[in-house]
Amino acid sequence: CIDRNVLLYDSNNGELLRKLRGHTATIYTVSWSADGSQLASGGADNTTIIWNGDALKGILKFTHDTSVQAVAFHPTSNILASCSNMDFGIWSSTTRKVTKYKVESKILAAAWSRNGDHLALSHESGQVGLWDVHGNGMTVLGKSDAPMWCLTWIPDNATADCNIATDTLVVGSWKKNISFWDECGRNTKRSQNIDQLPCSLSCSGETHGSFIIVS
Repeated sequence: CIDRNVLLYDSNNGELLRKLRGHTATIYTVSWSADGSQLASGGADNTTIIWNGDALKGILKFTHDTSVQAVAFHPTSNILASCSNMDFGIWSSTTRKVTKYKVESKILAAAWSRNGDHLALSHESGQVGLWDVHGNGMTVLGKSDAPMWCLTWIPDNATADCNIATDTLVVGSWKKNISFWDECGRNTKRSQNIDQLPCSLSCSGETHGSFIIVS
């Protein structure tokens, strides 16, 4: 996304395929649904737009009271989390309704666990919260005194004491460290100090999360 437009390119040759117009201010975030049938975008105009992935036309637009900082599609269904400075909304293609939930601090990043059971939200206040697909708050992770800027889930073969197969949540803090949590909200590894402010986290490998990429 550039300014108010979403630009779609051909991954094979880099050719610009389509420029999607619908926002009236800078776009901050985009997310594809797992099956590729829908694309979501959100930004400074307080608006989230859901686009048809085939026709590339807007099919739904809804607003928040403040700018949209993050959108994230569920990994196994067309459920969307749309997150702003003051709340987050859960939209489902089956109900076509948006249910919103208030938060106490600006949301900076959002990521679903790989099985879709948990939605992790990181906040400017230094808090990370885990929610379920119905918007019920489940766990609040330890609070930092710096913004939790980015997060991602990586696969983990371990089983937590709460008797569920768990992934590991990796969180990047502007205290210049990354921390590791299980789905029960406990530290699983020692936090790692880094010499930069983490702005983005991702992992390589579908089965074991061999590498964590920090940028």
